[in-house]
Amino acid sequence: MKTFNHWLLAIFLLLPFGLGAQTFTQTNGTVNACSGNFYDSGNVGGTYLNGENSTFTICSNSGNCVRVSFSAFDLESGWDYLYIYNGPSTASPLIGTYTGLTSPGVVTSTTGCLTFRFTSDGSVTYSGWAASISCVPCGGGGGGCLPNIGNCSDVACSGSFYDNGGAAGNYTNGANLTHTICGTPGNCVRVAFSSFQLESGFDYLYIYDGPNIGSPLIGTYTGTTSPGTVTSTSGCLTFRFTTDGSVVLAGWNATISCIPCGGGPCLPNIGNCTASVCSGNFYDSGGAGGNYGVNESFTQTICSNSGNCVRVNFTAFNTESGFDLLTIYDGPTTASPVIGTYSGAVLPGAVTSSTGCLTFRFVTDGSVVSSGWQATISCVTCPGNFNCYINPVSNGHGLPAGFTQGCDDLCSSSLIPLGFTYNICGGAYTDMYVNMNGNVTFGAPFYTFTSTGMPNNTSAVMVAPFWADVDTRSCGTVYHRANATNTIVSWHNVGYYSSQCDKLNTFQLILSNGTDPLIGVGNNTAFYYQGMSWTTGSASSGVGGFGGVPATVGINANDGINYSQIGEFDHAGAGYDGPHATADGVDYLDNRCFTFPAGGCNILPVNYTSITATPVDGSYISVDWSTNSESNNAGFEVERSTDGIHFQMLEFVEGLGQNGDEAVDYQYADHDVRREVIYWYRLRQLDENGLALYSPVVQAMLTSAYKGHVEAAYPNPFEDEISFELDAQVNAICEISLTNSIGQVVHREVKNAYQGVQTLSISTENLASGIYTLSIKLDGRQISAQKVTK
Repeated sequence: MKTFNHWLLAIFLLLPFGLGAQTFTQTNGTVNACSGNFYDSGNVGGTYLNGENSTFTICSNSGNCVRVSFSAFDLESGWDYLYIYNGPSTASPLIGTYTGLTSPGVVTSTTGCLTFRFTSDGSVTYSGWAASISCVPCGGGGGGCLPNIGNCSDVACSGSFYDNGGAAGNYTNGANLTHTICGTPGNCVRVAFSSFQLESGFDYLYIYDGPNIGSPLIGTYTGTTSPGTVTSTSGCLTFRFTTDGSVVLAGWNATISCIPCGGGPCLPNIGNCTASVCSGNFYDSGGAGGNYGVNESFTQTICSNSGNCVRVNFTAFNTESGFDLLTIYDGPTTASPVIGTYSGAVLPGAVTSSTGCLTFRFVTDGSVVSSGWQATISCVTCPGNFNCYINPVSNGHGLPAGFTQGCDDLCSSSLIPLGFTYNICGGAYTDMYVNMNGNVTFGAPFYTFTSTGMPNNTSAVMVAPFWADVDTRSCGTVYHRANATNTIVSWHNVGYYSSQCDKLNTFQLILSNGTDPLIGVGNNTAFYYQGMSWTTGSASSGVGGFGGVPATVGINANDGINYSQIGEFDHAGAGYDGPHATADGVDYLDNRCFTFPAGGCNILPVNYTSITATPVDGSYISVDWSTNSESNNAGFEVERSTDGIHFQMLEFVEGLGQNGDEAVDYQYADHDVRREVIYWYRLRQLDENGLALYSPVVQAMLTSAYKGHVEAAYPNPFEDEISFELDAQVNAICEISLTNSIGQVVHREVKNAYQGVQTLSISTENLASGIYTLSIKLDGRQISAQKVTK
């Protein structure tokens, strides 16, 4: 047990259930029922037992969906738990985890079945629960609990959505509700909040882009920070609402609608909403061919939906100079750092986020409107971060065999065969156990939630990307994927003890046989991180996720001698002073990637913060990499392959870094390349002591489609002539055309372009005033499209 503060509560509500109604108690089994009563194992008036661990499934017997309404609920808080799953087994999506007096309320399946898993510890029992069973038609808003939030699911494309206080009342204390709203087939649900008021810092609404809380988190909202308009990209939105034990406020009012899936919210035109996309167009409110309006005020956030960073590339820009302003922020809100404010014909160019999101605020005055902008959306590796984390959700990873999701400590997997031999500190292993608390072990599972520094001989033979008190009872999932020469374990959006989700960690472990290019030949271990927000659970003396006993990152042979440690972490911030000095800030791990060979208990003396291979100007490939924490680094051999297997050295680049966390940038330009050939690159890092280790592999290709580059056309607005600079890579035929707002080609010219930089112009004196698209092709391939105005 983690605490000994218990209050003996034994309050049971007498229920007006009809005599003779069928009664079901929590046990191992499955029933089909659309009526009756459902109790804990103590039945009416009794208490449940110590040491219970049972799974009970209730399915509809009429082709409808089952609904269970709880009228009484009382478990030993923090020790005894009821888990409810939306489906016929515990592998189904988790609706919620309940303990203490936090009642599930009304829970409705969307699949026809609900599964209940109940666990109790070895001491103290309470009166449990009482509930009634009914069935409702599957699908449609009537299948859930709209308009108020509740523990259920709805299919709806219209209607209202409120907190559990309804349209006019305050929400309640002690709420813990998870509600999924899905669009009808082919449609994605959109929820627009018109008012929002929660107790700041204590009551939270979490919104996920998908059918459960394992889906990508769109945002966490508290106080008066409204979600605005939120649109799913997957068809469903999931809302989790938690409140503390004091102060209740008005909550929220929102309306539900749907749009066809695939277009993204508000896109392609700017609006007051958030989009999670990695492709598509982005225009001002006038769209591709119109002007924006007067007195506009829009704030739109565009985030990556792939775990990378979003890039918005502006190909045309024209606003009233000094009066109509587009401000771009590097982050999810207007409180994020300002990238720039743009007006007139100042083209923002390609703008890339460093955090995963860009926010755009567009404000216009009461007179003069212009053609606005055209831009395209894409996603790229975050600048300054290697960001090598492999998203287990989008890549179809499964769950560790025998592992219980939605658990605290006693949640290790069964013995999992690796399929290859893994070497750590002189030992060779062919199977492992995945443990809840951020580590894998060899020989036996491991349940200890309070970490210790390395080396030690009291834990286990362990590889620990983040040994700390992980708790997935209310949020997060542990994933596993086995491949022929590697195995991947991910702790994805996990919270900390006790059932806290205000801060989440996402990290990953990859083990290999040392020949897998995924983490670099010669390496057999990788620690990959995304956002890291907490270090310590309350049972390890942490407060609010920090302090207490530090989390540990490293490998341990369990002999008190052989180990390698990256660091110990107990507070927020990015400060780092090495593996064994003072405890460090967990933000240091954000988006970092460590790859190393564990066989000799060695951790790579170089930490790569980025490595990329990029085609440049259609003529060569630039290999760029950045490091920090260099120690004993002689330098790098840049190697290249045309098959991803056989590499040859191109050049040696001397190491420039110093010991410590100093950032150093390197570059190698490979001019000896051919078009339409994929080239793989890796770095062979050489230690001063003779150790040689490989980086992860990156790839790039020059395409034949690249013909040239066009700068912004001028003047814009134009009158009798419009010009542009063309940098052509080859001699080519240049086709120039102007298309009006209804898609008609109104002007077309063909010119000879020569290799190099030149200025081309076309006559436009016979064109009427209006908005046009200037299209430029070289040898039939379009290389530019810009919005211009006469």
